[in-house]
Amino acid sequence: MSVDLRLLANPILNDLLNALVIFVGAWIVSRIIRFVFVMIERRITARTANVLDDKVLRAIRGPIGLFVWLLGLKWALASLEVAAWGLLRGDEEQVSLTWDAAVDGFFFLVLALVVVVLINRGFSMVARWYAGRFAARTESRVDDEILPLIERIAQVLVWAIAIIVIFDHFGIGVSSLVVTLGAGSLAFALAAQETLANMIGGFVIFVDRPFRIGDRILLENGTKGDVQEIGLRSTKVLTFENTIMVIPNAQIIKEKVTNLSYPDPKIRVMVDFGVAYGTDLEKVKEIVLEVARAHPGILEDPEPRAYFIEFADSALVMRLVCRTVDFKEQWNITEEIRMGIWRALYEHRISIPFPQRDLWLRNWPDSPGEPGRK
Repeated sequence: MSVDLRLLANPILNDLLNALVIFVGAWIVSRIIRFVFVMIERRITARTANVLDDKVLRAIRGPIGLFVWLLGLKWALASLEVAAWGLLRGDEEQVSLTWDAAVDGFFFLVLALVVVVLINRGFSMVARWYAGRFAARTESRVDDEILPLIERIAQVLVWAIAIIVIFDHFGIGVSSLVVTLGAGSLAFALAAQETLANMIGGFVIFVDRPFRIGDRILLENGTKGDVQEIGLRSTKVLTFENTIMVIPNAQIIKEKVTNLSYPDPKIRVMVDFGVAYGTDLEKVKEIVLEVARAHPGILEDPEPRAYFIEFADSALVMRLVCRTVDFKEQWNITEEIRMGIWRALYEHRISIPFPQRDLWLRNWPDSPGEPGRK
């Protein structure tokens, strides 16, 4: 593309005027493109319920207009007949080739930067849209924390690829740079392997969702508590001692975890007690079932059940099994049911025996042949 107006007698000034006309024309075209994007945003994307298209158009509107403006700048600079000005010494053809190469190199460099900015802005816009629409609605904070990290990693990768492409375009060897980056990445991975393992564990928890915030879990070591926070590096569990236990994600995904809140918060209440030998067990069952049914925290479905489970040394062991609606009330309701059973058995004069032994004493014989006496 070239413009030759020949309005001025001076060839240098006339050349600069032609370049200025090309540059202004490109600037006008870039403004028209921005205006077209605005009209599309107002008349088309504004009618859709999804706001992602609006955000993407806003993100790429500026870089595309800048690209057109830079393209016009390249054409303007390429139209200059620098070799004919006589300001540079040397062969006219060589000067012209050097100028064209410099213009192409400058435009390629600026174009690469514009493309990097365009990709990063588009990715950031999509990530923020996802964070606002989906991640903010989830109970877990893993996605809220991992999205900025993914965004930064993506930006670093885009910049690294752009630098390698630019170096390769200008004939600069990139093999040593790639080897250096690979060695540096390996050293970083080895130094931060625990952190990376925890991050991967957090991502696994986010995807697999073995437990959620508010769930009561039982760990393999016997620790029981409520999940307070699921982070990128660790999971925080509130124990019954009202202390926070911080468990690395890499560790918790390796353990056997029992989710006491899944598939629903209903949980079993179980009370074992003993009655004396000779007690009417059917009557005992009726008494303890009345206690369970009278409690407002015990569910009617499934209905409470009472079982005779063991002939113990000092008592007949019974078990009451029922369910409560909320696992958080299991401890309190179990204690209340236990107290209710004790009162009911006391009122009906049913004995709850304590451990006891019958001791028989006898005298050992004075001689092997003499019988002993009791």
